[in-house]
Amino acid sequence: MCIRDRTSATYSNLPYGDYIFKVIARNEDGVWNQEPATYSFSISSPWWKEWWAILLFLIVIFYTIYKVASFKEQRQREISKELEEKVKERTSLIETQRDEKEILLKEIHHRVKNNMQVIISLLSIQSGYTKDEAALALFDEAKNRIRSMALIHEKMYQTGDLARIDFQDYIMALTNDLIETYAINTDIFLDIKIDKVKFGIDTLIPLGLLLNEVISNTLKYAFKDRDKGRIIIHLLLNEEMNLYTLIVGDNGIGMPQEMFDKEEGSLGMELIKIFTTQLDGEIERLPDEGTVFKIVFKPRK
Repeated sequence: MCIRDRTSATYSNLPYGDYIFKVIARNEDGVWNQEPATYSFSISSPWWKEWWAILLFLIVIFYTIYKVASFKEQRQREISKELEEKVKERTSLIETQRDEKEILLKEIHHRVKNNMQVIISLLSIQSGYTKDEAALALFDEAKNRIRSMALIHEKMYQTGDLARIDFQDYIMALTNDLIETYAINTDIFLDIKIDKVKFGIDTLIPLGLLLNEVISNTLKYAFKDRDKGRIIIHLLLNEEMNLYTLIVGDNGIGMPQEMFDKEEGSLGMELIKIFTTQLDGEIERLPDEGTVFKIVFKPRK
């Protein structure tokens, strides 16, 4: 209870809520009234603390978050769409350049092959002016070597992979072409076993020329006076060491060993060794029936 002589009372910073103000007073004679006078009143909470204000704030906050998130999502979609359009344009450009490059490479291989065919035709015309058997044989050997390279370029522009061609497909075409060219009276059995491999042109050119020499020599010399013969072409891949082993030869009459051992033997043997060197490979003659070579090499990148 607070006794004061003043006729007024001030209360500041009252928290909001319900209040009852009680007051007793005395008269001029100093007599106090027995029952206090009362006054009931309420102090309302600030409007921002009302439930509806809190709800409104929450709605505004969530709406703001939603709009910001929607804006970011929309912007991200726009950025993604822009990037997608750029990727499509770049992809289209790359595809166009790739198609143009493929067309150009095919045209190059086609022209090279045609030019080699022209050279073969010129050699054929020139050989028609000589009766020398040795010269004619040289012309035929030159044409076969050129035909072997022309076949590589033909396979290059016919395949979907312009960088590499299937080796087995090439071998079959080359061997059948040589057999048809020499047309010997011998029943030839082709013993071909080739792992599924593809080579680039840097490997195929020396490899194709090497096989051309071996198979040509086989068809010319190995099966004289024989009704049957076997041509062996095996190519095995050692994936761990990235090494290829080529077994190539025949079961014919056999080549004299000294011809292989000599540094300067026959032209055919010299060329076989040269092409092996171009493959960065090593060659040895196997002690099999006929003439069989083993060549180990790594493909050129």
